[in-house]
Amino acid sequence: MHKYIKHLILLTIILVGLSSLGLIGCAENHKSYNINITIDGKPVNFTDDLGYPYLTKTQRTMVPIRIISENMGYNVDWSKDTWNKGIRKVWINNSTTRIELEIGKSTAIVNGKSVPIDRDEKTGKPVDTKAELVGSRTYVPLRFITEAMGGIVEYERINGNHHIDIITGKDVEEPKEEGTYSGITFDPKKDVLNDGSGRMSEEKTKEFLAKVIANSKFYKENGKYYFKYDKVDVPEGYTVGIAFDVIPKSGSNIVPVTLMPNPFINPEENKIPVGQSFVRQIRNDAVEAADLIMFQIAIVKDGYDGSHGGRSSSVSYMIEYNPITKTTTRTIYDKWGNGHTSPFDASSIFDI
Repeated sequence: MHKYIKHLILLTIILVGLSSLGLIGCAENHKSYNINITIDGKPVNFTDDLGYPYLTKTQRTMVPIRIISENMGYNVDWSKDTWNKGIRKVWINNSTTRIELEIGKSTAIVNGKSVPIDRDEKTGKPVDTKAELVGSRTYVPLRFITEAMGGIVEYERINGNHHIDIITGKDVEEPKEEGTYSGITFDPKKDVLNDGSGRMSEEKTKEFLAKVIANSKFYKENGKYYFKYDKVDVPEGYTVGIAFDVIPKSGSNIVPVTLMPNPFINPEENKIPVGQSFVRQIRNDAVEAADLIMFQIAIVKDGYDGSHGGRSSSVSYMIEYNPITKTTTRTIYDKWGNGHTSPFDASSIFDI
């Protein structure tokens, strides 16, 4: 039974595509309104984990910075050492721009220069809008974060719904030249399979999968269990496929946890975003009744239709942790689905 479930889940990951987004709500305790935000034409997939936009009393659209920044190609970090001491700073950066924000302040530091995070649209004078903490998420005005990162905002209202498109000005086509993503160099001329499918080569896929492992953690904090993933950038035309599963002992009445982009069990609880960082709490009853915890990852070629044979990722991993024996194995699957299993040190992932 376990083997059937594992292969079904793995197949789901490999075949998953980018999810679409409709109209969304807003952050808790703030004014609700219908809004659709895209970045270079691609919908932004807001979630409970990453937060939703909201409208202030002064008609400012506030957005959670991580989801916007990462979708615009920027990295996000925060002051872990001082956060609980009341000094709450967030940094957003890429190779040319660095932005520093602090919760409760109406200014930011952009490339070393202090600037207001909001201005009156008519006079250009600073407005006292502050970076806010809603739950565990940092919010700032949409226009500020977009323009500070070199983008522009286009707005249109259709049938009472707000449509905002962020235009980065970047080339969003599949890469034709060599580039670096999350510290990994990718050359589309030599780092793809020689079968015309566009799938990433086995060697390069393993480099990205190693980064995904390094950026993933299952841990226990204050008596609760969490799975956390920090986004790994991949070249245009590829997607990081992730599933995380907690399977109770045979005969148990406990419902399993199956985190994936399109879950078939408890969608509201188990759905995770595609191409974004997230933290998801895992039910204690599932963990405490589990005899198998699985972490499955792949680098999927977007739009792959199977015409070149095999799966949409040239290599995929299934990492299985036994919480009873505290042992871990990794099965490496090739593009045809053939797997080889061996012991694996997953201490960087399973910190429980």
